[in-house]
Amino acid sequence: MARVPCLRGMFDDPASLPTIGFTGRAANTWDLERDDGGLKHSALVSTLFSLVLESDGAGDRLPWASTNSLLEGVRQLRPQYGNRENDAGDVFLFLLGVLNITGDKSKPLVLGETTLARLAADQENRIKQGLLLKPLEEEVEEQLCGFLETGNDSTITDLFGIQVVRESVCRVDDCISPFSRSWEVSLCLLLSWPRDENRKIIKQVCGVPELLRQWQTELFAGLGSNDDDALGLQGRECGADLDHPRRRLAERKITRTPKVLAMRVERAMGEIGEIKGDLLDREDVIKNPLHLEEYLDLHQFCAFQLPSEQAYGDSGIHRKLLTMYRIAAVIQWQGRHYKTFARVPD
Repeated sequence: MARVPCLRGMFDDPASLPTIGFTGRAANTWDLERDDGGLKHSALVSTLFSLVLESDGAGDRLPWASTNSLLEGVRQLRPQYGNRENDAGDVFLFLLGVLNITGDKSKPLVLGETTLARLAADQENRIKQGLLLKPLEEEVEEQLCGFLETGNDSTITDLFGIQVVRESVCRVDDCISPFSRSWEVSLCLLLSWPRDENRKIIKQVCGVPELLRQWQTELFAGLGSNDDDALGLQGRECGADLDHPRRRLAERKITRTPKVLAMRVERAMGEIGEIKGDLLDREDVIKNPLHLEEYLDLHQFCAFQLPSEQAYGDSGIHRKLLTMYRIAAVIQWQGRHYKTFARVPD
């Protein structure tokens, strides 16, 4: 964090984290139930800020005691973290979440419907009435504002927030409302390795663009053959007509790119975020080499046309987006240790 310039700017300006007053907290209720008054969050953020400043004179590594003080603050909020911590990427994302909570400027939520709930209900009603969804470009800002108002209006969201829209299409050609759409804003892209028809990891070297191309198209869980349709249990229902065959796949498009792009690559079989225990003790560790280039261009994942755009025409959203990134830091697992590599200033 201390070596990424625009992120370091946040630590050099404590005013960027203006509050610990917990205002728009719907998205973070689970955390706050364990921290009455926000004292643990405040202490952890203070420790993190101190370590960033300490790292300026610490050379290539911090003393063990300093690192342990940070992990102790993390364990106050997540007791399961210990010396056999699951994944350094998991802790990194947790720290981003804490900084988001402490830096949120959203207003307190009031009783009634949130923007996100209203938008979801509007889409459901349009589909049931046989209407097409609203053009993509009309929803981008509404969806982002809805996300910010639920406890995410922070410097962290501004720096890391990546907005993704996902669409699937009814498999009946003359469906009166064929498109289904969902939105997500996250602080990190979670990437998985290619799998074969039996959902086993394919042993091969991949680059980040290849993993992103796989991420772009999602086969709904459990689908592998046409026999699944006979079960009537797999895929996603058509909102316009439940008698239509279930949707088999969805496609993703990036509609907001962040200033700092964070990505996490799957390291063990199973769902990302469920890695437990030391990786060296697991039999299902993924040892595929990841090929990293100095630069990454997200243009193709922003300019990609979703099914609704093929009907409405190109939304043009990608023309406003930053798409070129230069690698700034890498967290790498080696044996029983994680090592971090960061670019030095040019």
